[in-house]
Amino acid sequence: MFDSIKLIRGLGAAAWMVVLMGILGCEYPFSTRTPEEPEKPRPYRLLSRSIAPGNVLINLKTVYDYALSVDDYMDGLSEEFLFEPDPSDALVYEDAFSSPWNAERERTFTANLFERILSDPQKTPLVLTRWEEIIADDQKEREAYFEYEYKLEFRDKQDESWKAAEGKAYLYLRKGEDENWALSRWVDEKTNEEIPSWGALRAQF
Repeated sequence: MFDSIKLIRGLGAAAWMVVLMGILGCEYPFSTRTPEEPEKPRPYRLLSRSIAPGNVLINLKTVYDYALSVDDYMDGLSEEFLFEPDPSDALVYEDAFSSPWNAERERTFTANLFERILSDPQKTPLVLTRWEEIIADDQKEREAYFEYEYKLEFRDKQDESWKAAEGKAYLYLRKGEDENWALSRWVDEKTNEEIPSWGALRAQF
């Protein structure tokens, strides 16, 4: 027995670790493990800091293209965010738009939508075409205004059917006290009678 103890002492700390782990039933740290699948790319690795108003809209598109992170999407919205539907959508979906569409409702909608989008690496779901950009940045007023035409197309996980939205977005951004920009107001316009607007999509989801 004493000879065995001397032998273990001679082997050093590595032997003690093996003996101790055997007693405790632990896994040897250098043992072979089943390889894990690589993680999917996360959108936050591709997002830009919101130090410029255009970055907020680039991030919006990036997050939609991945349809993964609701939190990253909401980071681009101010606490006072409001969505204003096209007047025709407000009439058709009166129940949905009878109360203000604020940041909380936008979070719920986005979570539901992202849960339904069937990811397709070969297709970009959201296409934004800029029409106009106005930036007023001084000590009194720090705001930006953009006009975009948008096209959103995705496959629905529920039935694998294709869904789409098309229209025009009038986007108002404001710089906060932390010097970061955020989307504070989205006014939607329906431009195609055959394809629902983003407002209709919000009401349906």
